[in-house]
Amino acid sequence: MRAYLTMMPRLKAEEQLARIDATALAMGHYDKGTVRQKMRSLRDAAMGDRRRVKVKASPAQLGMVGIGVRMLPAPDKKAVSDG
Repeated sequence: MRAYLTMMPRLKAEEQLARIDATALAMGHYDKGTVRQKMRSLRDAAMGDRRRVKVKASPAQLGMVGIGVRMLPAPDKKAVSDG
């Protein structure tokens, strides 16, 4: 119980500072570099332990959302460039 009583004011203060910081960020009081850094920190905190992995959509997945995929043959290696 003593740890709760000790940490609760700290947590409330941290949350208040985060709200003040978010307001300043939204109101445009930071330069672009600071905005990028703060947004990256917020995204990282929101993601937790999950890593951002970029995944390429397969032709089947693209087809499911109405995007047609056409497979073209590889270019002939014997072709000569104009330039």
